[in-house]
Formats: sequence, C-alpha cells, structure tokens
Amino acid sequence: MAANYWDSTQRTHWTFTKDQLDDMRSQQQQENQELYNKYPLPEPRLMNIYIQQQIVKLGRRMNVRQQPLATAQIYVRRFYTKVEMRRTNPYLVMTTAVYVACKVEECPIHIRLVLAEAARQWPELGINDISKIGECEFHLISTMSARMIVHHPYRTLNDLAPGLSMSTEETALSQNIINDHYNTDMPLMYPPHIIAVTAMFLAVVLRPTQSNLQAHAAATSSPAIKSALDSPNKIARLTDWMAASQVDIPSVMAATQEFLSLYEIAEFAQLGQLRQERPNGLAWVELPNEHYAALDIRQRHRSARLGSLREAGPQRLVWMDLSKECYAALDMVPGDESTSDHDTTDSSY
Repeated sequence: MAANYWDSTQRTHWTFTKDQLDDMRSQQQQENQELYNKYPLPEPRLMNIYIQQQIVKLGRRMNVRQQPLATAQIYVRRFYTKVEMRRTNPYLVMTTAVYVACKVEECPIHIRLVLAEAARQWPELGINDISKIGECEFHLISTMSARMIVHHPYRTLNDLAPGLSMSTEETALSQNIINDHYNTDMPLMYPPHIIAVTAMFLAVVLRPTQSNLQAHAAATSSPAIKSALDSPNKIARLTDWMAASQVDIPSVMAATQEFLSLYEIAEFAQLGQLRQERPNGLAWVELPNEHYAALDIRQRHRSARLGSLREAGPQRLVWMDLSKECYAALDMVPGDESTSDHDTTDSSY
C-alpha cells in the first residue's frame, strides 16, 4: 500500500478541498476564539513560510536530506488541521516532526542530537528535555492516527523528466519549485503527480528568454544556451503531452495559481524588517539597499512596494504606512532603540 499513492492513506484520509480546509480552520477558530483574540498570529500562508524556514534550518544543522524535511513539514501541516496551534509549542512540534520523519524515511537521528540542535536553534524556548519530545511524538502519531507514509512529487519528477527531455537546469528548478510547494496547503489538496507536472511546467516556462541568454552568452555554457533556445519547442511538447495524458488540467492550473500567490506573499515577506511599530499601521521599516534605492524619498506620500512612504530616516529606515497584508508579512524583530526618537504625532499621518 505504501508504494501506491492511489491506495494510500494520504489519498483516502489526508487529501482535502480548499473549502474543507477553510471549514476546518473556521471551526478551530470558533472553538478557540478566546485564544485567537489573546494570541493573534499572521495569516496561515505566512505561518507556513515561517514553519518551513525553521524546519529547514533545524534540518541543516543535522545534515538531514530534503525528503525527510518535506515529510516533517507535511506532518506539521496535518497535525495543525486537527489541533489549534495556540494550544501547543510549535517549536516542539517542529522538532518532533523532524525526529519522527527521519525515522519514517529510514534515516534516523538520535533523539539527543535532535534535542541538542533544537536547543541551540531556539535557546529561549525551553526545549531541553528528551521526555518532552517523546510525549510530543506520541501525541503527533496519535493525532495522525498512525498514518505516517507520505508520497512526494520527487519520484514523479524523476520518472517524467527524462522522457520530456528536460535539461539538468530545468530539473533542478523543478525540484526547487516542488520544495516551495511545502510552504502552502497544496500537499493537502493535490496528488503528488499534479505538483510534479505543475513544477515541470513552471520550470520550462520560467527558463531564461532568448534575449536574456544573448545578453549573458559570455557567462553561459553552450549546452545551456542551446537548451534555453529550444524552450518554445519544449513548452509545446510539454503542453501536447499534458493534453494527451490523463492529467487533471484544471488541478494543474489551480496549483499554478497557488504557486504564483505563494511567490507574491514570499516576496513581500523578504522586503524588509520591522524595527518599531506605531499605531494606525505606521512602522519603521529597515529596507535592503536595493529596495531603499527604489523609493523616491523626495515624494513623501509616493506609493511604494510595501505601502505609502511617509518619511525617510537614517540607515535605510523609512516610515511606511503599511497595508494589512504587507504589515503582517514583515519579519518581526525586536525594536531598535535608535529609532525611538523618530516618533511623530502629526495628525496628517
């Protein structure tokens, strides 16, 4: 059963529609409204990105392969469809998910090593007791009803890529896109082969254009140039293959939209760091050089990527009037004392 997705518990018990996921989260909110009011969290897409980043960081400390990390991310996602996050220590859940996923994927790591690396990564969170991981492991497995086998899109990609004459670069890009899909609800919504086909389609479409290749020909190898110049034919061949196959095209298109939405919100999340917040959505934002340079600081109310520019300050700090989504997407860090003198009470703000 584990070798066949169509007979697996992943298909029969852990695949939902978007409406079903929304209903489950709405029910969780209704049952835990007091906790929702007391501990507000960013929207689920942002939490998914954050959880993925933390799991990858922990895995890199122990040289864990990508597939066990992907399994751990799915375990966390499944667990929180049944349990409200505000009732748990999510860092303990992530640590336990990595530990369990390594055992399921047959690359076990000693629990003491997992505990030590988690304590180093999150020293302020009190993950310092092996028994806590053991208890959380039991709770995690019980919540998922011991349905632990996970089918990933990597196998489908490896099977299909040679037959579609995908280059090494396109295959690598497809793998990266598959890695990205664990930031979303797609593992709970679509079969692995749909994700793999979507990743291949996006990888071929997102290949460099002919003009870009000509501009960078000196720095690019001849085989890579030839591969990209053949991109239109490859897109047509892939499209013809998808049309002739029994792949669910509407699901592929829906997954493509999910990817585009993910990349948009991820871009906002990486634009800057929130240094100090103020009422009415105003915040001091420290922007990377390239984003700061893109702002026209001569126009105080000019629309910018994150919101409305209010005032420029030292060290790439700017007052931004943020939209709700962008405000939530910023990486929350401790307030910078150097900005405390820049508060304003101007009613026009």
